[in-house]
Amino acid sequence: MRHIDCQRTHGLLSRPVLALDADAMVATDPIAKKRFRPQFTIRTLLLLTTAVAVVLGCWQWLRRPTIYSLPRLSEIKSMKVLQFCDFHQTKPGAEITVEVKPEIEVVKEDWKDIYDALSPSDYDPHPATWMGLARIEIQAKNRKRYHLDLYNLLDDPIGAFSIGPTFERRTYRRGGNSAQLIRALEKAYSKTATQKTRH
Repeated sequence: MRHIDCQRTHGLLSRPVLALDADAMVATDPIAKKRFRPQFTIRTLLLLTTAVAVVLGCWQWLRRPTIYSLPRLSEIKSMKVLQFCDFHQTKPGAEITVEVKPEIEVVKEDWKDIYDALSPSDYDPHPATWMGLARIEIQAKNRKRYHLDLYNLLDDPIGAFSIGPTFERRTYRRGGNSAQLIRALEKAYSKTATQKTRH
């Protein structure tokens, strides 16, 4: 029969000492178990934290918005202004009237003027509510279509527009200048009117 040597130390019983090998000591000693448990918990916590971070990162990557930008001028096949809200004010403080002009095909010579009025631009993740100015459709040589909504920000030196493959799927951008854009659109319409008169 094995004897357990129980000695009192500082008012407490010392832990049992058994004549067992080292492996058995680790397996049966409750204090040894407590000593190894924190290491297992910390390791598990690190693994769980890493897994959660990876899942969240993948989720954010999948939910990221598709950011659209203007095609290059050399990539354009045709450009149409589907609608242009031409604002008129006879004098400061007077009532502003709006003339909605019909669809026109923009001649190639005027593409650059419109592009210059929209550039440079940056993605705007938090767009405000702006007054509509015009709607443009661009047909690229690779058969892609770009739909643009242009906004009237006359009181702001920086313009704004949205662009995407459809008017429902689009991203907003800030850049260019609204006053310059209005001049470019008016020029495009005046050329179309001149061509119609000649014909």
